[in-house]
Amino acid sequence: MNIATHDYYTHTHYINVSIYALSLGSFLGLKADEISELGEAALLHGLGKSKIDVDIINKSTKLSDEEFKEVKKHPTLGYTLGLKLGIKNRNVLEGIRHHNEKMNGKGYPFGLRGENIPYYARIIGICDIFDALGTKRQ
Repeated sequence: MNIATHDYYTHTHYINVSIYALSLGSFLGLKADEISELGEAALLHGLGKSKIDVDIINKSTKLSDEEFKEVKKHPTLGYTLGLKLGIKNRNVLEGIRHHNEKMNGKGYPFGLRGENIPYYARIIGICDIFDALGTKRQ
């Protein structure tokens, strides 16, 4: 509930990303249990944003360097929250922690590159960007 009440756009974004990830995972031929893990990770990919100031999350103009530094903490915060919630599945946790990594190594939080980015995180990252580009924010 904290996610839904923290920011409605972000809440619906998580649902959209999960639907896209489930569809892409199915298209890629993942097995049913893998699709279930992927869907869970995608639904929770932004869990850590619930710990970021809502004024930063909802800011309609460009973020300052300090604000972006705060936003970049959300994957690690989400991973920690996932552990606290009792999530033990490594694939789900790694999907949450690494969904903002980029194939060229310029993502965050660790600057992972290419195949070093967990598979689910790569799928979630694509779906995350796809939804963000196609959604009009208030």
